[in-house]
Amino acid sequence: MGIRFRTGRRRSKRSGSTSLSKTARKANPQTVGMVVGGIFALAGAGFSLFFIIPALKVLDARGWNEVECVIDSSHVESHRSDDGTTYSVEMTYHYEVDGRTYSSDRYQFMGGSSSGRSGKAKIVKEYPEGSKRSCWVNPKSPRDAVIQRSFTPIYFVILFPFVFVAVGLSLFATSLGKKLRKKNVPAMPDWMPDSALEAMGRRSGSVTLKSKGSPKAKFIGMLIFCLFWNGVVTGMIIALVKSIKSGHTEWGLVLFAAIFGAVGIGVFIGLVHSLLALFNARPKITVSSNVIPLGDTIDLKWQMIGNARKISRLAIKLEGQESATYRRGTDTVTDTSTFRSIEIMSSDDYRDLLSGNKELTIPENTMHSFSASNNKITWAIKVTGEIPRWPDIDESFEIIVLPMRA
Repeated sequence: MGIRFRTGRRRSKRSGSTSLSKTARKANPQTVGMVVGGIFALAGAGFSLFFIIPALKVLDARGWNEVECVIDSSHVESHRSDDGTTYSVEMTYHYEVDGRTYSSDRYQFMGGSSSGRSGKAKIVKEYPEGSKRSCWVNPKSPRDAVIQRSFTPIYFVILFPFVFVAVGLSLFATSLGKKLRKKNVPAMPDWMPDSALEAMGRRSGSVTLKSKGSPKAKFIGMLIFCLFWNGVVTGMIIALVKSIKSGHTEWGLVLFAAIFGAVGIGVFIGLVHSLLALFNARPKITVSSNVIPLGDTIDLKWQMIGNARKISRLAIKLEGQESATYRRGTDTVTDTSTFRSIEIMSSDDYRDLLSGNKELTIPENTMHSFSASNNKITWAIKVTGEIPRWPDIDESFEIIVLPMRA
């Protein structure tokens, strides 16, 4: 994929981006992020109510009275749809409280149906028509009764809507933070990337660049995700083992847990990989300015902090990338391509990779940094280091490229 927005010397001299600025104003990225994040959080919170309410009923039912009931009917109901066939336990029963007869058709608080007919069939077999069993009745409302008042594996679906809530709140908070920071910065073109907000105040003097996604940040993020994911999987496995021992095997949930367990193993392997990467030497990149117009030159210095002797080869490049987001049918797709790559250094000599400096000139006939709702142009200094039998070094340090000076 080529560059969608090219600019030459003539256009750049005029500040470069009037039409692009108008495009960016149509949809402010921070506002869009806040709206999308809010929708995700609200949708996840609303969807979670369908599962939280039954769970709260389970907790409340711990104080209900045990009453003998008579099973009037009991069978497995099939529900066919385009996605396949699911099954549910359908049961009616009657019972007496204070000399009055009541009836109910609720087996457990969590309604709906799921795959796995055999598990439901075993439940029905334990509650044949005409048999007497125990049910639990709300002392405050005798019409409110249930047979299975305990938590079952199906209740673990309660956790999944909260993933949407967490993602939504994170996106909302991040977008809000960027919007508030933007208010405290002097006016700049709308097409300027958010990363330029802090950089615009440091255009003079050398700057030590911050890595985008440092090994420490990657490890912490992976650790949190691993603990959450495998915590859910562990709880599912414990509940499934108990259900198998009781003879009520939900094979659909067994398959569900197996898939999530396999993903959990992959997540754990990723955690170990990110842990080992913490012990790598870290690149320190210093530039005379991290905001540079097209055609200008800056001084770049690099230094490897830590044990750099393990590195067999180190490469430093300046890369320009374009990201385009568009609709493909009902899906939203983002394509990213590197449109410019300039080698700064590449060496397997320990003295060269340990530290060094070089002048870096931004080409004139290319595109400056740009950010809009559907398109982005970013520039970054990429540092990659090859380490035999160990996680490699791969870090990125963003810089801001402005239009050519007038």
